Amino acid sequence: MLRRLVPAAALTLPARSGSRGALGTGEGVLGWLAARGDVAVIRYFFDIRDGAELYPDEEGLELPNERAAEIEAAHTLAAMARDATDLGDRHDTAIEVRTEAGPVFQLALVFEVNRLKN
Repeated sequence: MLRRLVPAAALTLPARSGSRGALGTGEGVLGWLAARGDVAVIRYFFDIRDGAELYPDEEGLELPNERAAEIEAAHTLAAMARDATDLGDRHDTAIEVRTEAGPVFQLALVFEVNRLKN
């Protein structure tokens, strides 16, 4: 049986539901198409670097392309910045994105306060 392939770039990503898997293959149009085999997906891993500590992502998230991984990393990093309650406790934070083939990119947030003198 031949299937018509739908390019992932032509699809609109489903709205984020606030959960980590909102862009994954388990939900929405992309999930349905991927389950049928109509969209190639790649498993991306989002390792968290908080200061000197590294917290590896052991599950990963299946996404159609690197742009979707960038969006997921940006949303996650923004949520982490919002959740940092005390400026004194904030560390430079990064999300290091990789696939099974190796590193893809790093998205970083540097906490720095520059006081301006009046």
